[in-house]
Amino acid sequence: ATMGCCSVSRLLMPDVSDESKRLLGHVEEFTIAMVKLFPRKVIEANNTNEGGTPDMVKTDEFDLGWKKVQDGVWEKNKTEYQTVDLGNGIKIPMTRDDDLFGQIGFKKRILLGLLSRPFFFPLKDSSFQATDQEAKELLNELHLSPGMAMPEPYNEINEFSSDEAISRFFFYGTGSCQLQCVSNTDLKDVSDLGPFVADLNLSHLKVRKGFRQYGMRLHFSSEQKLTAMYDYVSNKLLRPGNDGWEAAKFAAKSSFAMYVTAVPHLLHSHLLCSNCVIYAMIEALKPNHPVRRLLGPFTFR
Repeated sequence: ATMGCCSVSRLLMPDVSDESKRLLGHVEEFTIAMVKLFPRKVIEANNTNEGGTPDMVKTDEFDLGWKKVQDGVWEKNKTEYQTVDLGNGIKIPMTRDDDLFGQIGFKKRILLGLLSRPFFFPLKDSSFQATDQEAKELLNELHLSPGMAMPEPYNEINEFSSDEAISRFFFYGTGSCQLQCVSNTDLKDVSDLGPFVADLNLSHLKVRKGFRQYGMRLHFSSEQKLTAMYDYVSNKLLRPGNDGWEAAKFAAKSSFAMYVTAVPHLLHSHLLCSNCVIYAMIEALKPNHPVRRLLGPFTFR
């Protein structure tokens, strides 16, 4: 299986080093196809302004949902929507069209359909190790380094393993969205662990074979120090220096990454907030409305 995958990587990645080909030999075909197709496409689009420029934002062309009758006069036009079922009775409308990019073409729909078919690209988990230097060189060869297909970061996190780094992340970084006072929760008998807590109880979620379940709770002192972590999977309370402390920190970071990606980012920001704003913009605001002109460049289907 590894040799077969390695052959695919050599076919798809003819211009990477032998060491990078060796690392890609551990990766399933879907990932190889993605890193072959998209980085160069992103770079090309950035270099040719395919994503649009300010002078492309013209009222007459940003008219989704409306028809111009005469100068300054618009009448409502029918807009096609598809319904996305989020589960638990939550359904949201999403437009099939876009002012700048139009509808998804036939060829692109076929390509996206093939890429999402497990028959053609089955998901296969694999585990392998690479040094920091090997990973850096691989990203560079795949054009995924910052400044290439990936944007330059606003800041860098040089260390994300120590207790201090975890504390800094939850008090001053993205993790702060989950930080709360213990007094505002239903937790009992944990006051000696500190007044702050980040509860990431995701142990009810199923995971694929070979992976541990999500679910950790982090406790912090009034001095913002990480004092303890409760593992919802093993039902154990761990303190600094205990066996399993380092592994628990990794599980905590993974649990947070899963939560913040699925709930605040995908569900709240994209599917609910952003989508509702776009829907209201198309249905209620004429193309020459100043708020719609402001929002237009920041929306996509």
